[in-house]
Amino acid sequence: MASGALSAQTLERITWHVSDERCVPQSSDDSNFGHAARGLLDPLQVPAARRQPWPVELAPTAAAAAYDAVWQAQPNKAYDLCVLGLGDDSHIASLWPQCPLIGAPGLPRFVATEWPGRGWRLTITEVGLAQCGSVVVLVNGQSKAAALLSVCAGEFDPARYPGQVLRALAHKVTWLADAEAASAL
Repeated sequence: MASGALSAQTLERITWHVSDERCVPQSSDDSNFGHAARGLLDPLQVPAARRQPWPVELAPTAAAAAYDAVWQAQPNKAYDLCVLGLGDDSHIASLWPQCPLIGAPGLPRFVATEWPGRGWRLTITEVGLAQCGSVVVLVNGQSKAAALLSVCAGEFDPARYPGQVLRALAHKVTWLADAEAASAL
């Protein structure tokens, strides 16, 4: 693979998911899986059988329960690799500042949550992140510099800085930040 292209054999072994999703159709510009499909999966010609979107046609709590049930039946209980972004408010997936899911005991790997002012989301939880094989966090732009500093080196307060939940998983988290995002470190 000197060209950097994924071989057909490699693509046949990968199942594609997204860690969080808005409760909108995949055709919507707000759909994370829709963006992944249009920008990556369609150009790679990933077959439908290898795509596992959230069942957004269901009510939010039913969609999350159905998605979690799929993972209950898997030998791996969450993703082999989870790729996240960091928001300028330090959110990851759909775990936002003051999110009631942060630190909540007994949650399943995947849940529905209503993000105030932004609607219903389906998201991986701290439990789900802990069960992932590896986590990669992409951070780009000057607008993320303060968030990255708070997450990596700020006083520990994951309710305020949700990305800090990844500190407990440091052994399997890789941070990829551009120069602007890393400028405050």
